[in-house]
Amino acid sequence: MSKTIGGVLLLVGLLSFGKVSAQVVNTNSPYSRYGLGDRESIGYTKSQAMGGVAYALRDKNMINGVNPASFSSQDSLSFILDMAFRARYVIAQSEKDGEHTDPSASVHHVAIQFPVWRYFGVALGFQPFSQMGYNVTRFETDPLILSKIGNVRYHHHGNGGLSEAFLGFAFSPHRNISLGVSARYLFGSLNYAQDLYVPNHALYADVRYDDRLVLRGFGLTGGLQLSLPTNDDSQLRLGAVAELMPSLEAERRLEVKQVYIGSAYDIANNYFVGKERLSYPIKYGVGILHETPALSYGLDFSMQDWSNFSLRPSQQKNGLGYTLNAGVQWIPNPAELRYYLKRVQYRFGVYYSQLPMRIENTTLNEMGVTFGFGFPYRYSSSIFHTAFRLGMRGTTSNGLVRELYGEFVFGVSFNDIWFAKRKFQ
Repeated sequence: MSKTIGGVLLLVGLLSFGKVSAQVVNTNSPYSRYGLGDRESIGYTKSQAMGGVAYALRDKNMINGVNPASFSSQDSLSFILDMAFRARYVIAQSEKDGEHTDPSASVHHVAIQFPVWRYFGVALGFQPFSQMGYNVTRFETDPLILSKIGNVRYHHHGNGGLSEAFLGFAFSPHRNISLGVSARYLFGSLNYAQDLYVPNHALYADVRYDDRLVLRGFGLTGGLQLSLPTNDDSQLRLGAVAELMPSLEAERRLEVKQVYIGSAYDIANNYFVGKERLSYPIKYGVGILHETPALSYGLDFSMQDWSNFSLRPSQQKNGLGYTLNAGVQWIPNPAELRYYLKRVQYRFGVYYSQLPMRIENTTLNEMGVTFGFGFPYRYSSSIFHTAFRLGMRGTTSNGLVRELYGEFVFGVSFNDIWFAKRKFQ
């Protein structure tokens, strides 16, 4: 039991660290100014290496935070601590500004899972939900303003992000059926800033305008996993998930300054504008996975219609977004005791997404490949995971930006029999 308490304390410490690190800007993408920011890649490390396949994934040795129905998968006496860290490198290309790079690193997730009794499991954890960070400069093009005032410069920049904490439960009324629900709390802030610079003009002041949105809300994720009987040692599993956020509220505050001949004057200082309730769209996801002791492969599809989502509507337009994921895992010989490499889990996947944002009447896409490994720790159920993602998002057409990125995730699933009293130490 002392190990259990230690694991919970470790989780609390990591949650505190994650809350702090979530405020650090871990992206520098112009696309992060749309919607609720640049959404973090979903799925834990095994799922990440398999192209994002997660809805039908069910593994007794690790946590699947995407489908809460999987929380009843582990052994009745075991305790799992699952955490991961992410490093990302982006090359942004545009016809106007050429090419620049952006490295970043952050906590990917931290979670624990434990059984309450044989058919009932619980999981809780923390994970970044989205990041916002952009830096765009443009110059005035109106001939009248240029002739009267000069070459006015506009600087648009933003930072912030949202984090998510969850508590989930799963119940398995039958060995082939599992139902789960996860309560989620979303919190954080998105900070939009616009600076106006007037070149060497005695009649006009520079302006600093900060628009800060503090967001918080509660949501639910419902999940189902159904295993279909087969005639051999394989399993065909179906999974489905629905995510909704009925209570998502944004509190808006403004800070406005004028800068004239080197002196700054506050026009608004943390001025409370008001609150608004956001219409967060329901997300649906379905998946299928065929699994044998040596080979697993699956397919996922998810969709979310952002057409009615309104957040600073004069600047943001959204539509239907969807994602298709496919992945495979191969273990040469799971029962091998002599040759370690035959017990290593080899993973590969691909994904394709139509992004919800609409910019310059252009629909943006994202696609990529993934691969990774699961390294068992000795002969225990604990596993070290690696996942690599290589992808592309956006286009250089219509003055937009194409992003080429590489991402590395390192995760650990600690799995031990922590609720049984040992006879021998």
